[in-house]
Amino acid sequence: MYEASIHYRVSPGICSHRPAGSRRGQPGTVCRFPHEQFGVLYFPGGQNHGEFVSGVPGVTRLEPDDSGYQTHHRAALSQGGGYQFFLTEQLRLRLNLRGVYTALNPGGSAFCSGGCEVRFDSSGYLQVEAAAGLAVRF
Repeated sequence: MYEASIHYRVSPGICSHRPAGSRRGQPGTVCRFPHEQFGVLYFPGGQNHGEFVSGVPGVTRLEPDDSGYQTHHRAALSQGGGYQFFLTEQLRLRLNLRGVYTALNPGGSAFCSGGCEVRFDSSGYLQVEAAAGLAVRF
């Protein structure tokens, strides 16, 4: 059984940018990292409760608090799993663990000559989160 999901969350963090002329070791600019993702939960048991796995593509927005820096949007991918408890027909308790990878400086190439090779490279960062929440079905 499959179930659609929409995720929106905001994570505070420190950007690696430092103001010009700052010394090494000085803290960087404070940033917010909103994640907007749309994805699917898969329940291998064939019901809409029990264990599940998820795969969620989306976008991470890097928003520095310092107005001297611009906001950037980057591709993100989340994968995880958890357990959804049946409470009522419309209400579930969901526990999950997932990792969100945000691609920074992505690049790639494709080469074809009697066959094709596709390569994707990216530096980025990985965030891991554990969550508990209510899922409402309508």
